[in-house]
Amino acid sequence: MSIGESSLYRIRRVASPYPYLPEGYWYKGGVPRETLRRLLHPLSNTLEVRDFDIFRTKETDDDYDHSLSLQYLSDDYEFGHGIEVVEDLPVYFQSRDLTVNEVALHCERLGYTSQAEQDLRTLSLRPTRSICNAQGEPPSNTWCKAVRLAVEGRANGVPWELCFDAMPKHTALFDVALQLDRSFLSGLDVGLDFLNTLKEYGFLHHLPDSSAGVVAIIEESAKQLRQGIRFFRNIPREILGELTARVI
Repeated sequence: MSIGESSLYRIRRVASPYPYLPEGYWYKGGVPRETLRRLLHPLSNTLEVRDFDIFRTKETDDDYDHSLSLQYLSDDYEFGHGIEVVEDLPVYFQSRDLTVNEVALHCERLGYTSQAEQDLRTLSLRPTRSICNAQGEPPSNTWCKAVRLAVEGRANGVPWELCFDAMPKHTALFDVALQLDRSFLSGLDVGLDFLNTLKEYGFLHHLPDSSAGVVAIIEESAKQLRQGIRFFRNIPREILGELTARVI
């Protein structure tokens, strides 16, 4: 598995919104993915990165784990999920869900696999082989996450393509609710597009169209998930008024 490097100047220019991290700590997820995508598509629209996710290599002391978790991962840290610890970069890359996430950023150093570069160049959202089962089926959470990334990109002029050779047998309610709530950060229209895209691929056919489908999945989740309606943190105001009083 190859690891690529891009010029320090270009990386720092594109990654300027993201603060430096201590030695041995790396950004994962949206920050390095968007940095490499912008380097490959310099004239493309910028996609907003809302979450700063971080990992460190095993050889790095944990001196900054607590402070970085409080600063950047407060929501996850509240539930016991802080800095991810991995053996090294190759092991980190081998444990990702999507190939476009086989990227890591530390200051001006951007590490990535050849597959990540290829799929970010072609804007392909593809599950990694390690995440799929023997039949090539991805887990529900990876599929729902990819659909959410695709519709967020579509809303911002970045035409991601869903490159899945197989579909999961079903979508878990938790995964749909989680990605729907995150899609709301981009607006109700993106949330609607998320559900409609799942329906186009054969999921959630029981949901009605338009905002009624959004209300239905929120009410269903509120009844079945342990957190109830508190699971959702980003419900649009247009939807709040349509939710039944018993759910709120």
